[in-house]
Amino acid sequence: MKKFILTLVGLPVIISAVGLLFANPTSEEKDKKQAVIEANVWKTEDGVKHFICPVMKVQGVVSEKSLYSEIDGKRYYHCCAGCSEKFTAETEKYLKDFTIPANVFKVDEDGQHFKCPVKGETGIVSDKTVFTDVDGKRYYFCCSGCKTKFEKNPEKFTRTEEK
Repeated sequence: MKKFILTLVGLPVIISAVGLLFANPTSEEKDKKQAVIEANVWKTEDGVKHFICPVMKVQGVVSEKSLYSEIDGKRYYHCCAGCSEKFTAETEKYLKDFTIPANVFKVDEDGQHFKCPVKGETGIVSDKTVFTDVDGKRYYFCCSGCKTKFEKNPEKFTRTEEK
């Protein structure tokens, strides 16, 4: 009699365990798999996703055909297959001083348009544009005074970016 009761009691446990082996992933599990961080991407105000290849430092637009590498849950887009191979082989080397624009809101034939995080003035990035790098992001400024003010308290000027 005891064996029969144990079998009945144990049977639901076995059925549950087998069911877990063949169960479909939950939506939460699917979200975790799909929650890849696009590490070298920024969006312009028109919603277009731009990237900078961490190897060649050239800019591109993310599309379905864009080549990329996924490392530690982060997706890095590349300009070509050669860059993808180089990046995968020596990731740390290419990420050492890598940055993406933080306050570029538009990219067109004139170049990258930025909005100064201190004064709100706009400009186009050139070789004379003042900038500073914080946490892998490059911030452009309308003048050196804004850069100085920003560097004293970057959190004050970057909080709105996260919203």
